[in-house]
Amino acid sequence: MDFQRRAADRYGQKAAQQPRNPYRTLNGAVALGVRNVEKDLVEYIAKSLVDDPDGVEVNLIEGEKSTILELRVSQDDIGKVIGKHGRIAKAVRTILSASATKTGKRVVLEILD
Repeated sequence: MDFQRRAADRYGQKAAQQPRNPYRTLNGAVALGVRNVEKDLVEYIAKSLVDDPDGVEVNLIEGEKSTILELRVSQDDIGKVIGKHGRIAKAVRTILSASATKTGKRVVLEILD
């Protein structure tokens, strides 16, 4: 009958009963600010694409059901962020929407001149 108990019970250890954190990421880290994750993601991708990373600015506008991220880059780098026929912008928006599905809010990326 001893084999039917859990290993923690057999060896006298108590299993940790902690509530599940909804903001836990895949690697086990806890996201501090859910909105900051999307903002940091857009900022990281944009800085990787442009020649002038200091010219990248991301503003966050919170709404009740949606969040708007405004991305500003220098005038010389606007084409690198948008890409041919908007392919890079569409890819960034796809990654952003996949990241935002955890929170249940809609996230919109606006690329400003």
